[in-house]
Amino acid sequence: MNRLERAILDLHEIDAMAARRTFLAGLHPAGKTLAILLYMLTTVSFGKYDWCGVLRMAPGLIVLFMLSGLSPGRTARRMSGVLLFIALFGLFNPILDREIIGHIGRVPLTSGMVSMAAMFLKGTFCLGASCCLAASTGMEGICYGLQSLHVPRILVVVIMLIYRYLVLLLQEGNRIFTAYQLRAPGQNGVCYTAWGSLLGQLLLSGMSRAEQVYDSMRMRGFDGRFYMMGDGRDGWRPGRTVAFFLLTFCYLAVCRLFF
Repeated sequence: MNRLERAILDLHEIDAMAARRTFLAGLHPAGKTLAILLYMLTTVSFGKYDWCGVLRMAPGLIVLFMLSGLSPGRTARRMSGVLLFIALFGLFNPILDREIIGHIGRVPLTSGMVSMAAMFLKGTFCLGASCCLAASTGMEGICYGLQSLHVPRILVVVIMLIYRYLVLLLQEGNRIFTAYQLRAPGQNGVCYTAWGSLLGQLLLSGMSRAEQVYDSMRMRGFDGRFYMMGDGRDGWRPGRTVAFFLLTFCYLAVCRLFF
């Protein structure tokens, strides 16, 4: 299985996870979407040197993983590429910010190291929270929640179409890569001389399939609105949703304002 096939399976698995019987999946999409967005905004609101403040958000993330039924270790392995990018993004902080603020034994501790650690924690916590939301809601549920929060319809539709087009693009890329491998057996990767033509073919075939999918959506009555009837069992739990949102809001207020 190549990387494209693995990525397609991961996206389909996220949709399958949203149908599981978990506490977070039984909440209304608008309530949990707003709560997790507030969690992410609170996490990034800490100062660039306040890594201790960012660490106070860790218990909330642990609770989200427990309520969504996700495995933190498995999620970290699947998101290892994104975590590596987050780490590389702050790699230049120790080089640019060399002010010494303390020592760990004989090793000097600079403010750039502290800001790099805080940036990595912020990115990791926000990524983990978004994974919990996606795995317990699904893209349709997230769009329905955003629509319930009166987010502009054009923005919600764009988010949905980007997600759909991403899946189509991966499928077309996998089809083109498989055809290339069949015509060039034993070759590792794609020769650089074929990059331009393959990318052009990927763009054209992806746009063609995207138009077909959108036409199919329109023929089935898609008008930019999202309609959902609950989680398919006994409907969403309004009381649990309100309690979850209030507890999340109180936790964030305590972490941000009183410490």
